[in-house]
Amino acid sequence: MNRSQFYGLCPSDLPNARVKPLIEAYINAEALMKALIICLAVFTFSSWGIVCAETDIHKQRTDFSKPYMTIRLTYNYEVYKKPIFFKPKALPSFVVWVEEADSGYFESIFITDKAAKNKWTLKRKRPEVMPVWDGQKKKETSGKIDIDAISAATPKGDMVTIYWQIPESFLDKKIDVYIEANNSFDYNNAYHNTWGDPGYSSANGQPSIVWKSTITPGTDDMEVVSPRIIGHGHVLGKNSDMDPDLSAITTATQTFSKISIRKVTPYTSTR
Repeated sequence: MNRSQFYGLCPSDLPNARVKPLIEAYINAEALMKALIICLAVFTFSSWGIVCAETDIHKQRTDFSKPYMTIRLTYNYEVYKKPIFFKPKALPSFVVWVEEADSGYFESIFITDKAAKNKWTLKRKRPEVMPVWDGQKKKETSGKIDIDAISAATPKGDMVTIYWQIPESFLDKKIDVYIEANNSFDYNNAYHNTWGDPGYSSANGQPSIVWKSTITPGTDDMEVVSPRIIGHGHVLGKNSDMDPDLSAITTATQTFSKISIRKVTPYTSTR
């Protein structure tokens, strides 16, 4: 309501010298209340860790005239937990890598920063976060992973899209795409934080989950696939084995509400 609307509701002689300041105070209070409501909404969404946006990783280094792949992960905020009640919900740590079986090619595409450097608040090492990848990374084709080149802080927003340039030599090869993700503090009846109990899982909660998908880049100009869950890592990171038994896993399999892997082979790259 603005001043003219307010005055229109009143008798013509109402806004006199005594009443007019009260009207002004009411209008100012109404504007302040609207501003407070907006600020409260922004704070609430921020505390939940929700920012309606999409983050692109490695897009600038991608040549779209050549074959490339995108891995899109959509966050599922409903299953994320707060480490402390006044903190935002903790987003999952995750890593994406590819393998080509015939050549033994192995490349880590992206990993969230803390997991890449294994440095955490109040705890320097957490081998339980990415145990499967941690055991596989020794196969990196380049010999040594350039952590600074492939890592970044956990992307915020609703979803993240990771770009990867497919080598021309792999156009007719099957490429396995792996995703390992871990959502801390997601305790359940099997994995909890009671020290000394068989299900003790430290800050980890449920163990890391591993997804896999296989694509053949040369088959179609465009292909979209959804990976499947193939197992989980050791809850305390004591080894790098992948366990296919998911019977004790609950919300960890819902870390992402959707995962889609898209392969694009531009017309000019195959002709």
